[in-house]
Amino acid sequence: MHNFDERKRGVLSALAEHHLEISKSNILAVPPTLFSSQLPLREKLHKLMDNGQPFPTAFFCGCDYIAISTMRALAELGFSFPEDVSAVGFDNINESLIQTPELTTVHVEKQQMAQWAVDLLTSPFHTSSAVSAKIKIDTLFMERSSCKRLKSP
Repeated sequence: MHNFDERKRGVLSALAEHHLEISKSNILAVPPTLFSSQLPLREKLHKLMDNGQPFPTAFFCGCDYIAISTMRALAELGFSFPEDVSAVGFDNINESLIQTPELTTVHVEKQQMAQWAVDLLTSPFHTSSAVSAKIKIDTLFMERSSCKRLKSP
């Protein structure tokens, strides 16, 4: 999905800005729903644990449902949040607040996006097929208890 690709590019760009990189073997793809991601996620986490390399200390997930699934699967494997591993989601769904611990996530102003979409569709410029518009909006980082704050050097 296009928005998941954008989120992945954003994470990789932010890591590069801080002179960090992630091994391609540590990039996991699972279905973006709470229940359909569980089995594939568990299998991929077991592979990560069995490959003999250091286990990741943080997971950035393309949506909050995947993040919640990741937290559940990792907890079942004996990991604690945020002591052993951190998790960050994307979308700031209501369930991120009732998750234990509460999920750190990226908030998107969906109401504002919907309003702009309606405005674009109803604008006089929309009738011309030669005119297109692409709007990007800022996000807000919602720091909660699923992540350990890194200490500055």
